[in-house]
Amino acid sequence: MLAANIEKGIYDDRDLEKLRTDDEYLNGFIKSFFKHRDARSDMNNVLAKLDKVLTFRKTTGLNGKLIDIDCICDNLISELLQ
Repeated sequence: MLAANIEKGIYDDRDLEKLRTDDEYLNGFIKSFFKHRDARSDMNNVLAKLDKVLTFRKTTGLNGKLIDIDCICDNLISELLQ
């Protein structure tokens, strides 16, 4: 899923670069959504959430813009809870 979406240009290149170069950022993301119940299911959950976050960041233009952070946070939280 992520590889196909990267090829399609669904994600912002700056976000992809951060994922490739910042292990702490990626580890924090994994720790947020990995629940230690079923490793395969949890990793699929992490990847699905990562896809939602990266897609959300690109569609809202989060990189390089001044934004209403309260509105963005509410929308992102709603997306992640689905």
